[in-house]
Amino acid sequence: MDWVTAIAIAADAHIVKPPTELSLVDQSRTTHILLVRHGHYASSQTPATDMQGSLTELGLEQTRATGTFLHNYLAERMVLKRLSKVSVYHSGIRRAVETAKRIEDAFPEGSLQLVESKLFREAWPGNPLPTGKRQQLTRERLDNMASDCARLKVAYRIMFRHLIPQDLEAEERELSEEDQKRYGNTFGVYSTQTRANDRFRIVVCHANTIRWFVCKALGVDPDGTWGRMRCNHCGITAMEVDSVGNLQLSYMNQVGHLKTTELSDV
Repeated sequence: MDWVTAIAIAADAHIVKPPTELSLVDQSRTTHILLVRHGHYASSQTPATDMQGSLTELGLEQTRATGTFLHNYLAERMVLKRLSKVSVYHSGIRRAVETAKRIEDAFPEGSLQLVESKLFREAWPGNPLPTGKRQQLTRERLDNMASDCARLKVAYRIMFRHLIPQDLEAEERELSEEDQKRYGNTFGVYSTQTRANDRFRIVVCHANTIRWFVCKALGVDPDGTWGRMRCNHCGITAMEVDSVGNLQLSYMNQVGHLKTTELSDV
């Protein structure tokens, strides 16, 4: 891990008193983490320059559709009615910042809280494919890969948990009996994937980062594996964490909210 990242993590660290409320360890409560890749951006194929690449017109269309989908997804599950705000963690790289802000535009004012984190910025976390007779890219420097892997390990340990301190910052409201009944009639009949009191987090980041997280969630060594998957711009990957820490991949690279002409990956 580079010293800048280490200092940033240390600066944000704070002691949290463990909660004592039994409701926080309710085994019927699941935490859903929605990973969103940023929209299509102006790429120069040069890593240093790409950091400043802004969203293209295609990227703006993708992010608008993604914001609408996420709003409907959370509203229909009554998350926006139950929680005062939902946290959106995002990389500080320009394309991810712009994507997060476009998603926020689709929600009622104040219902999302944008949180920038250096932990989720772009990475080259080890070999993308098994080493062999392939040409090594400039960015595949051992020191860079080691630093990125260390950073993503910290991000994984912090984010992919059932409960994190930021979850407690949102005020929770009880659903009315009518809303609970409507929720059960809508989702309880066809799916056990979500419950009326579940928590949700959104993370806007990058394809390499998402693929590395997926490998870790599946218990697979990311080195030589993460490059075997493809992530589209504004594709959504969902994971669930239960109260004892079991992690499950719900779906990966969901792009049904995009038009067929809006699919892109480079």
